Amino acid sequence: MDRKNLIENADDLFGGFEKPIRCTIHDDDCPDCRGHEKTLKKATRKTLSMDDVGTIAWGPVPSMNAPAMSYFLPRLIALAVTKAIDRDGEPYMMRFLNTVLDGPDGERFRLLGDEHKCLIFEVLLYLRAHYYGIIKEDGWDQELAMAINRWGSSK
Repeated sequence: MDRKNLIENADDLFGGFEKPIRCTIHDDDCPDCRGHEKTLKKATRKTLSMDDVGTIAWGPVPSMNAPAMSYFLPRLIALAVTKAIDRDGEPYMMRFLNTVLDGPDGERFRLLGDEHKCLIFEVLLYLRAHYYGIIKEDGWDQELAMAINRWGSSK
């Protein structure tokens, strides 16, 4: 599947997920958590930007709960397959790999159906086919192989 079709399919497949009232797994006693919640509240699946996603040191994606992950996944997929770069000059695709590394049985993916899981598997295959050199150079090739295995076995 090509990049354009992956992005369009993600938009269609995940379109049924509504934006949740609460987006993070943390409580509001933590200043960073309040910031993550505020960032995700103002964003939509179409407007979530690399500035919103942040850097490896600070970003809301690791704090997303299952409803937020399901809602924002189309945008995270688009950022990964388009080789988006964060403010530190790092490609987002490695953080995407880290996000999906637990596989479809991870708590944040509990709302996904088989068709969603198959699409994530296709995204991982796309990343391997088009960006393997970058992924290997950054030392994420084993994680990519593990993620492909985990998501592929869910099919």
